[in-house]
Amino acid sequence: MGPIHISTTTNNTNSEQTLPTRSIEHFCDGDTCFTTDPTNFRSNRHYIRDRTVLDKAGIFDFRTIASGETIREPAPTFREFSQFITRIPSHKAPGFSEVPEDLFKQALISFQKRIHLLVNEILTGDHECDTGLLMTKVILIHKDKDIAILNHYRPIALLNTIYQLIMFITTSRLRQLTENYAVFEGSQYGYRTHQGVQMVVQRAHWVQQQAMKESGTVIRIDLDFKNAFNSAGHSCLWAIQGVPDVDFLEELYSKSWMKITVGTGCSAPI
Repeated sequence: MGPIHISTTTNNTNSEQTLPTRSIEHFCDGDTCFTTDPTNFRSNRHYIRDRTVLDKAGIFDFRTIASGETIREPAPTFREFSQFITRIPSHKAPGFSEVPEDLFKQALISFQKRIHLLVNEILTGDHECDTGLLMTKVILIHKDKDIAILNHYRPIALLNTIYQLIMFITTSRLRQLTENYAVFEGSQYGYRTHQGVQMVVQRAHWVQQQAMKESGTVIRIDLDFKNAFNSAGHSCLWAIQGVPDVDFLEELYSKSWMKITVGTGCSAPI
């Protein structure tokens, strides 16, 4: 495997020094390179593969959210907003803000109303999220035997509470729209309300029983894609039709940063 060159850059503006950032600039093996530009590893991050086959098959012509829907509308009332606060998962480790979700739930009404105004301004685009708000704290949880192998660690991303609240609101709205417009197949059980693994097991049991009654044969194929979620390119996701306000989601993700905690310290922003 060819060499990996990692550069650390520090920007100086008006004699003010910002935090250093790291980026992989070169990753090649001989004449074969993973990118269109061998001097910049992330030069093809906006590349979208040819989707002619998908378009001809009409994959995105049905089971899509109707135009005119939005996930950026503000929470019109404080009562509606407070319901989102109460539904945030409790007892979760906080991000760099060190403000746990439970504090938001137990905070004074006056404090929650100020957060209500801030979140509405972010949703409507009147307030632009800064780097500190979108900075994610990543911790590594050991999950296997050899502690010296990086693949034996599972990364856990801890968001700042306000950032997590924004993502929770947008996710809830997207989930509601996908259910209203029947975007998912009937066999899709993951990440859906009131559906889970037990329903998959029950369905498989029913199919097996039916096959036994009819003296038939059941052929079962299980597919497990390695690192499926992290392997999906963001640019390809933005290009899929039928999702409202993709520009808002793209803006949040394109401005997001993370720091990986290593021992008692952190890495440079990535």
